[in-house]
Amino acid sequence: MSLELCGFAENEKVIYGTYDEYLAFNHCLASDYVSAIYSEDFEALGDLSFDLLEDILYWIPIYDEKDEEIKENIESGLLKTYKNRTFIDAILANNNKEAAYTYLKRNGINYNDKYIDLLILLIINYEEDEHDLINNIIFGSLNKKEIEKNLEIVLRRIIDAYEKADKLENVNRKEKIRSYINDIKYPKKLGKLYIDKDIVNEICLKINKKN
Repeated sequence: MSLELCGFAENEKVIYGTYDEYLAFNHCLASDYVSAIYSEDFEALGDLSFDLLEDILYWIPIYDEKDEEIKENIESGLLKTYKNRTFIDAILANNNKEAAYTYLKRNGINYNDKYIDLLILLIINYEEDEHDLINNIIFGSLNKKEIEKNLEIVLRRIIDAYEKADKLENVNRKEKIRSYINDIKYPKKLGKLYIDKDIVNEICLKINKKN
């Protein structure tokens, strides 16, 4: 049974060592996290928060520029694990909501199918007070046209997920998807968002119809 890895040291005083030992400690810890990602050891990774991911990315390449490629692959979630799949796929397979939120918060929805899959994972696992967190991921700091395009892509994928929800073991997931779509909120300052009418009609037919 693996144990959750510890946190990074803030300075050399924390580890009662020299500055060089402080650098070495954090770099070695970052390497341990990389190993945990590679082995899909979510127990060792613990709560892969936004700040933790930032620390891992910061400390990986401090000694060798060659480690920049590892950093980039972890940052994008495309590092291949021991199962020969991306870490994003591992997050989805393990239904890891915390890691999904961290990657979405850091990278947003940039029309990348994998990231949209992470968003779907959040939507079917969200708690009631997390609507705003999910909506902020969708809208972010994009301009209105980008948001409209983004939302259309996301809604199409949500519709697909809704159709597949009947086959999911958790029967409550379909209701969560329905509830989320019915309760999508966006900043009033954007004014009215114009979404493809075909998508809206499809949502009305599939999401709002009685089971």
